[in-house]
Amino acid sequence: MLEDLCDYLSEGVNGIDVLGLGTGRTVKAIISCLHERGSLKGKRLIVSSVDTELALTELGYFVTNLSSRPQLYIDGFDVFLEDRFALIKGGGGAMTREKVLAYNSARRIYVGDSSKARSPKSFSLPVEVLWFTLSAVLDELKGKGFEPSVRVGQGKMGPVVSDNGNPIIDITVQRERLEELVRLLDSIPGVVEHGYFGRELLNEVILYDEKSFTVRRRD
Repeated sequence: MLEDLCDYLSEGVNGIDVLGLGTGRTVKAIISCLHERGSLKGKRLIVSSVDTELALTELGYFVTNLSSRPQLYIDGFDVFLEDRFALIKGGGGAMTREKVLAYNSARRIYVGDSSKARSPKSFSLPVEVLWFTLSAVLDELKGKGFEPSVRVGQGKMGPVVSDNGNPIIDITVQRERLEELVRLLDSIPGVVEHGYFGRELLNEVILYDEKSFTVRRRD
């Protein structure tokens, strides 16, 4: 990760007591750079996944729960819809806890490669559902003309499950039907959470390439 980007994030972390951290390769890189700068020392750390918890404990840190709300939350993303100032998240299946942390944080920063800022005609929206309602949710979505599929594991046969023990489905959606899909998901009992993060959950989106980074801020 870029040195100047690490410096920028370190400055944001310094001076706060409670830090929330998301999930994924970008977050692991951020943890590494903050650790090298000593910026994680003395912080209460709240994380969105077991994977991130393991990365921190290997470095000697302890994680806690949401008894205290994060002053800052840092995470990655899969797609940045710049015209909406919104994100698609959930490639790692942790979007429920990530959204909980984002909602409960005073400030949120998301970091991603500049190639993730695009306007695709269609994309996949991850959704966590209850096992009990899996078939019913799939039928409801198909009945509305969407294309859901149960996410399956690479190293293990069967569906991928979240840290909450629930299956993940991925829904192929045309860009112009995104708002319709989000409204539908919000209305279906048994849908735990989805990976659409609206502008109300974003403060800054940082895009970087091999040489520099830029910061997009919510109006």
